[in-house]
Amino acid sequence: MQSLINRCQSRGIALVQVFHQELTDAAANPFSAASGCVRAMPELSLRADAVFYKQVHSAMFGRNGGGVTLEAWLRERGIGELLITGIRTEQCCETTTRHASDLVSGCAT
Repeated sequence: MQSLINRCQSRGIALVQVFHQELTDAAANPFSAASGCVRAMPELSLRADAVFYKQVHSAMFGRNGGGVTLEAWLRERGIGELLITGIRTEQCCETTTRHASDLVSGCAT
């Protein structure tokens, strides 16, 4: 993963971090900010161009600190190709990939 990050950075490819963070403040919930679990993996070193937080499987619905969705952020920059990686491939990564594909192909409005 670090090699991929480094290669993207060296080529000027935008790097986006997306975290699944639920709205609850319950420290017992690993997806709450209070748990301390919603953070970058310490093994990875990267300078993200943007950070988004989501409460559903698709990162396209994630919002940055200004309330802008990942979808809007990508469209504003004319980014139409994505390389998606993560730790929950069968859920979040796959859902985001399908959602992004639908958005690009015009299946979604």
